[in-house]
Amino acid sequence: MTLRGTAIAGVVPVPRVEDVWGLHVLDDGSVVVTGRLADGGLGMRVVAPATGDVRTTVLLPARDDVRSSTGRSALAPGGARLYVFLSVVTGTGIREALLAVDVPTVRVLAERDLTDDVASASAYPVADQLAGLLPAPRAA
Repeated sequence: MTLRGTAIAGVVPVPRVEDVWGLHVLDDGSVVVTGRLADGGLGMRVVAPATGDVRTTVLLPARDDVRSSTGRSALAPGGARLYVFLSVVTGTGIREALLAVDVPTVRVLAERDLTDDVASASAYPVADQLAGLLPAPRAA
């Protein structure tokens, strides 16, 4: 969607995201949408409203044995780094992780497995009680 003042000036089609975890506007007007992608897996789409170009990155491929999945995302100040938390329960176990993604290249820079951290604080995996994910303020 393109805005002119407070009016919608245009829209572009975006491949479906079945469960949206986050929506972030970049400095160049592009939009990052994170969540469960309709065409498979958990990931993100970067949409350029001016051209309609869409770049999709699958962070975790689709699996047949997924029982539940949820996540959240936060854009760091400056917009170059996106942090994505995901929690996935499958027939074989639980995966909970925090990923750092370089937005310009849509490449995963780092990943931290949080499964043991969550298990030490809760008897259950993270689910809909996940309130949000915010970037830490910069130190002065």
